[in-house]
Amino acid sequence: MREAGLRLSLVMAELIALVEPGVTGEELAGVCAAQLQRRGLVGASGGAHPGLAVSVDDAIAHAPPTARALVEGQVVSLDLAVAYRGYFSDMAVSVGVGEVSDDLRRQLDITRQSLYFALSFANPRSRVGDISHSIQRHLEANGLHPIQGLQGHGIGRALHQRPAVPNRGRSGEGNLLRVGQALALEPAATRGDPQGILAEDGWTVRTRDGSLATHFEHTLVILDHGPEILTMLPGETLGRQ
Repeated sequence: MREAGLRLSLVMAELIALVEPGVTGEELAGVCAAQLQRRGLVGASGGAHPGLAVSVDDAIAHAPPTARALVEGQVVSLDLAVAYRGYFSDMAVSVGVGEVSDDLRRQLDITRQSLYFALSFANPRSRVGDISHSIQRHLEANGLHPIQGLQGHGIGRALHQRPAVPNRGRSGEGNLLRVGQALALEPAATRGDPQGILAEDGWTVRTRDGSLATHFEHTLVILDHGPEILTMLPGETLGRQ
């Protein structure tokens, strides 16, 4: 799983570097496919399309890549799950396209921070509800709402395993976490209506009121001293980006 996470993070870093006005989702997906092959990975998106999801603006997740070019000021969420030698890894990053508004930049920062803060509860002394409450508390304290319907999950020899890890909840509730357990945590947030709806394409989940969505995800394993993040981006420093 360490190797799966490392290889996935390197692919994601390549894709993030390509996000700019004028690039299309299909172009990103083409680069992704080549990178997966180069690194011995298999795309494993869990029932949608077996590759990269490119979700723009009010699209929360699971959007298939399209030929539509990205536009300055938009936000795009790149979500990719892979398998490597029978083990899975999953990550997502939201990226501003070119120059973005101060409000969007702040939303990106807060959503990313909620993931980082949740990591402090990914230890064998915590419960699932402690992670969920941490994400909800940070988002709501900063004027955002956890998007309903999207949640983290266990991961390992399958992409989605128990337990589910919601982005809202109560401290002290849920399964007790254990050493060796792997999780994919993925807060998704909006300033508007937190209810997601399924788009006409049958895959894309959008915000009901068209408000912008931001989404970050890391795969981690719980160790005695705390979490080891398996999908850290090159140069990523927790709490600062």
